[in-house]
Amino acid sequence: MKRGAIQPMALLAIGVVLVGGLFAYWQYNVMQGAEARFHTLQAEVPTEKEVEDELRKTESEVEEYQVRLNHLEKSVPPEAYVPTMLSELEALGKLNRISVTGVRPVPVPAKNKKDAAAESKKKKAYTEVEIDITGVGRYDDVLAMVNSLKEFPKVVAVRTISLTPKKDEVSKSQGLLETTIRLKAYVFSLDQGAKKEEDSASKPLAMNSTPGGTQ
Repeated sequence: MKRGAIQPMALLAIGVVLVGGLFAYWQYNVMQGAEARFHTLQAEVPTEKEVEDELRKTESEVEEYQVRLNHLEKSVPPEAYVPTMLSELEALGKLNRISVTGVRPVPVPAKNKKDAAAESKKKKAYTEVEIDITGVGRYDDVLAMVNSLKEFPKVVAVRTISLTPKKDEVSKSQGLLETTIRLKAYVFSLDQGAKKEEDSASKPLAMNSTPGGTQ
């Protein structure tokens, strides 16, 4: 065979070897990348113990929120309790050295038929009642009164506080201010309050009952 004919065959063989080598190298890199990705995903997947720990943590948080919700529900009184709550707010003012001159609900403005109809469709389980506490006291006493509302056993929120210096000389010398503290209280509507009482009254009976008779 002539030498000139051998050279192309040799070049072709070398080319095949190079292409095969490049393909093998590419496959190796793909496999390496896939293996690295697999290990990364494997590290991201939580273990059985981690899942159990997360489940226990979630259950604990749910129980904590349920306790808070139950406490909040107990802090929302029925509408029939409003007069008693007004008396308690008056006593709280006097306890903080406020000369209370009035504790009364703010009249609710009349609503037009359209607003009333829209509100009836999305009726809430509770009613919002605004209350004005008026009185006379020093600035520090008013501040103490507002801070003490944070510990008030019912759900109330301070909306506005107005302070007006008294004009007579004696009051000026004593630093007395006329104040109006407007609160927003949340109370269960009468039907919701009755329903809660019925539910609480029926629970012990359900616990004491047994199939086929009563104890």
